Amino acid sequence: MSLRYGLIGLLGLLITLLLLRPASAQTPLLSDSTISTTLKTSLQFRASVLDDEGTNTEQIGFGIRRARLQYRISVRDRFEIFMQVEGQGPKLLDANLTYRLSPRFSFTGGRLQGPQPEAFTPTPFFRIDAIERPFIARNWAAQTVGGDGRDFGLQAAYTASNFQARLSLSNGDGSYRRIGGNLRRDLNLESFTGGTDEDGLAVSGDVGWQPRAVSGLDLGGHLSYNGSRNPNTAIGGSGPGREYVSASTYLYWGRMPGSQPVRLKADALLIDYAENSTANGTAPEQTTGGLSLLAAVQPVTSTEVFARAERLERDLGEDAGATFLTAGASLSLSALRGGPYHAARITGAFKQRLGSAQFEGGDGPNATGAILQAQFRF
Repeated sequence: MSLRYGLIGLLGLLITLLLLRPASAQTPLLSDSTISTTLKTSLQFRASVLDDEGTNTEQIGFGIRRARLQYRISVRDRFEIFMQVEGQGPKLLDANLTYRLSPRFSFTGGRLQGPQPEAFTPTPFFRIDAIERPFIARNWAAQTVGGDGRDFGLQAAYTASNFQARLSLSNGDGSYRRIGGNLRRDLNLESFTGGTDEDGLAVSGDVGWQPRAVSGLDLGGHLSYNGSRNPNTAIGGSGPGREYVSASTYLYWGRMPGSQPVRLKADALLIDYAENSTANGTAPEQTTGGLSLLAAVQPVTSTEVFARAERLERDLGEDAGATFLTAGASLSLSALRGGPYHAARITGAFKQRLGSAQFEGGDGPNATGAILQAQFRF
């Protein structure tokens, strides 16, 4: 217990020292000339044809995949508040405050996108290679901190021209639950803690490096430990949660769509869950692994053709896995006019799942889909 209080005290002292650090100029902190704001909006609209052999059903229709508002306010390039809202819900995805100690060092607190597989939130939604992020990355989030890939915590970051590193301490839950997730209780006449033990935190870090010797090359990885035992880590979403250690690595040649004539990307990840026995049952040890490979080429200006193959193993050493295939093309209306590739882009893709990791041997039903998506970002 004393160690936890000591940690909180150390963090408080560090934040106080940072805030008392002398400014390099005498300009008032909140004068009009020191504040800048940015508002961005994004919309992804799609048409889909989906077929599931397991239930012998088909769906055809239209939908909104994402409708986002991003607001950023900076004060003297030292403090920054960032908020992102998803219109469907609506839902507050990000809400955090950043303090820049120097151009390279920064500290962030709030609900943030911490270290995790590069194919998930470190790749912005408007720069996704295909219709959607790799399934192995989405599955990682769903079985760890939640599908948003966000968590409440503190993060320190170092950013140089060709090297980045982050270290974070967070709740490990990812949800807005008042117990375990968004911890914001205060003294009251009832239980201060709600009568629930929630003292397992998460520690995670990642690095990224872009060697100058090879243009477009980007590599790195992440490592994390999560002791929260949150509901996402339970088998089938029920029963006791589990502690886990997770690791991932990536190697990209051409990170962003339309960035170079030929692009190659590889992502790999692991989640190693520990056994947990409680009065509600026992959750066994489990190791989940995934691999994703993507190739993309630009046949003509402002277009890209891509193909991606993925393999997910629900439990390494067991016969339970599935393969995911995606192939398609994109056309950038904004690049045709000399703008960025992602600003106005139309993407079409055919997707197929061979087998299902929900079944032993992956012998579950196949599934196919064709999706056409229009993306606009301003």
